[in-house]
Amino acid sequence: MRTVDIESELTAVSESGTVSFLASGKNCVLRLPEVGSPGRAVKLFSYLMNFRSALRLLHAICDSQGIGVAVEVAGRIVVRFGDRCSPGLFSRVLGVYPVEVKMVPIFATIIGASRVRR
Repeated sequence: MRTVDIESELTAVSESGTVSFLASGKNCVLRLPEVGSPGRAVKLFSYLMNFRSALRLLHAICDSQGIGVAVEVAGRIVVRFGDRCSPGLFSRVLGVYPVEVKMVPIFATIIGASRVRR
């Protein structure tokens, strides 16, 4: 199978913030803005967890091509899939193994959102 190299820079701007997708070679980053409130943060992560099978499929596709994808929220990597991810206990508990879920950055994002709201 032939491998893929990606070169891309996409940006979407709305009232709630800017979402960008940057890719170079085998590394991709999806950057999401500050979530604004703890409720929105929890909603975002629960939304991701509702698509477990899609995340695992996306991981398998990216991994087979040697592509690594990181999802950042407010500058913190919260989910990583594809090549070079290292899933742990939380990935198994959440049912998204072999996708890497970074719980400390997720909690930091939720806590940061609660501080922004005050």
